[in-house]
Amino acid sequence: MVDWLNANSQRRYPLHDDATGVDTTNSFTLPNSLIVDCILPVHPDPSVDPSLFHVQSVSVYSTGVVIGLGYDGAAIGSVSIDRATFTKNQTAFMQCSGLFFDTFAKLVIGSLDEILNYAGSYEFDVAGGRLSPTVIKPDIRGVNALYLRNGEELSDPIQDDIVLEAGRNAQLILDNTPSDHSRIVFNFIESEGTVVDCDCQEGAALTPLMTINGIAPGPDGNFVLEDNECQGLEPVANGLKLVDKCAKPCCGCSELNVVTERLGFMSEQIQTMESLATRLESQIAFLQINCLGG
Repeated sequence: MVDWLNANSQRRYPLHDDATGVDTTNSFTLPNSLIVDCILPVHPDPSVDPSLFHVQSVSVYSTGVVIGLGYDGAAIGSVSIDRATFTKNQTAFMQCSGLFFDTFAKLVIGSLDEILNYAGSYEFDVAGGRLSPTVIKPDIRGVNALYLRNGEELSDPIQDDIVLEAGRNAQLILDNTPSDHSRIVFNFIESEGTVVDCDCQEGAALTPLMTINGIAPGPDGNFVLEDNECQGLEPVANGLKLVDKCAKPCCGCSELNVVTERLGFMSEQIQTMESLATRLESQIAFLQINCLGG
């Protein structure tokens, strides 16, 4: 591998054989020792022309070098090479953007010795910095596996051919409306059989509450409970608790007047009984003295 990279440092590779290596001002020539290898994985697209990828810019500073790649004259990404930490034949990684946002390029930087002698920024067109088509690789990606998550439970990986099937009250539609990609649309719809046996560990679900005191919930299935200034609602396990917040009297003035009148009458009766008891006591005393000699 080292021999391959050393050989590349003596030729234009990974630039195309027809690339001049000269910037747009014809004042700077890209050293062969700077980039000695490149891998540019690109998503398969018939509209992408491999011959239009090129070195788009090189900026040289005292602290290092910034290398930019382009497609048909437009920048698609750049990477910085730090002079202080650089080692020979170091691999640099570049996350591209724009049309090639999913491209993760790899550049092998052979040496900085020559390039550091040319401080400045230099731009290249396709003719000057064209990359060899051999470094443009088709980026064929695939889904390795699908997983199903139910709460905290995660299924084993599901692999091979997978079919998405619509269940009860669900609908899957393949949307081929012209766009960048096809879409699968999940719809949840009303249909017959919305209440079915529950396929769960606890068995079939019990009959749900339909009304409370003959009152049904709203269209969204919610049932509203409202409190007032003296009656409140507090959450408890699996329910609500009614609480008295202010102990407001349940009797008004008219009711209290009746009670007051009754109490006044009872007070008068008690006084009359006390008077009669006193008279009875004096009569008994007189009887004991005069009749019983006592």
